[in-house]
Amino acid sequence: MCLDSGDPPAVCDCAAKALKDEIGAEDYGTYEKVGSIYLREMADGRGRADAWTAAIEQVGVPVSQTNPMGKAHRNAMKACAS
Repeated sequence: MCLDSGDPPAVCDCAAKALKDEIGAEDYGTYEKVGSIYLREMADGRGRADAWTAAIEQVGVPVSQTNPMGKAHRNAMKACAS
């Protein structure tokens, strides 16, 4: 999802490592699954909110679990970009 936001690969690699270190391998795997489905849903024409909702429903996780992961990911992208 980082690359989709326009950040360069080096920033995304840094952010992915930082996120995995922060949330752990299991949650990182869940976030990656949700992210992959989210991007597919976006490519199919859904809006951001609808794509995210569809992704978390397909993976079977509550938004209360993914929101902190998303926030941590955005923070990691900002930190790695500076």
